[in-house]
Amino acid sequence: MNEISAVMDKSDYPIYNDFLNIQIDNKFLDEILDEKYPENNYRGLIPTLLSMENDEENRIVWERILPNTNVPR
Repeated sequence: MNEISAVMDKSDYPIYNDFLNIQIDNKFLDEILDEKYPENNYRGLIPTLLSMENDEENRIVWERILPNTNVPR
């Protein structure tokens, strides 16, 4: 069985703060996607549902997903 967790991570880009990232079997999701699809530039993506820079950005993300999906908060 796979282990899925949310773990604080350092951004690959120095201008961004640490953020909550999704980890599957001790490997970050963006790294897994980058290995499978290197041409799509997934490395360094930040899960927007877990961490936004400010309250307004956070509100917009949740406002757009909640009407169409059932996701835990």
